[in-house]
Amino acid sequence: MAQRRDAAPVPVLQCRDCATRRSAEWRVLSDPDVERLSRAKLTGTHAAGAVVFKQDSPCEGIHCLAAGSLMLRKRDARGHAVLVGLVAEGRTVGYRSYYNNHWHAEQAETLEPSTICLVPSATVQALLAANPALGDAFSLSLADDLKRIEQALLDSVARPLRVRIALLLQALLKRFGEADEAGRIELRLPFTREEIAGLLAVQRETVTRALNAMQADGVLQISGRTLLIHDLDQLLDELERE
Repeated sequence: MAQRRDAAPVPVLQCRDCATRRSAEWRVLSDPDVERLSRAKLTGTHAAGAVVFKQDSPCEGIHCLAAGSLMLRKRDARGHAVLVGLVAEGRTVGYRSYYNNHWHAEQAETLEPSTICLVPSATVQALLAANPALGDAFSLSLADDLKRIEQALLDSVARPLRVRIALLLQALLKRFGEADEAGRIELRLPFTREEIAGLLAVQRETVTRALNAMQADGVLQISGRTLLIHDLDQLLDELERE
């Protein structure tokens, strides 16, 4: 079948040269197994807002985020979606589903144009059997995930909401912030206030009040889902709040 002319070309990625492979769990593989990984992986390009995998769908393998970023949403029994995590470039995603009955517990969506490789489950299984260190690497990632969850629960009780919002904005600025000629930074939020509330484990109205208070104090200016930060140092000062 002929390729559509408007289709984006799929990049040819070699795992031996991939920065994600060298920083992710696959870094422990031997050279022959890196070549095996490279032959088996399926690379795709995704527009912003694309669904990479759906909640309650079968896990087909482990995804490597070569470029871009993802958000993870989880829906309850009534269909309400909550933002439960963010995945940055250079990370793997789906390994928890692989280890936990091979069904996805959440939905993954791209926040921006992204390049993602899928390592099929059969290849993952073969590589794990041949390389015990790979299983150890994924075990460490699972332990780190648990630490982050525990820290988020602690922060929800111990740290002021404005500090947690400032930390989130600081992380988002690296990928979604753009400076204008006056040195101000414009941040187009990639998700709604309700999703921010879900990520921070508070009510939407609580997030709105905190953002309005930050605007009243001159930390930022709100226009829909766009935030204008006049002085980055003033935002960073928020991190000192106790």
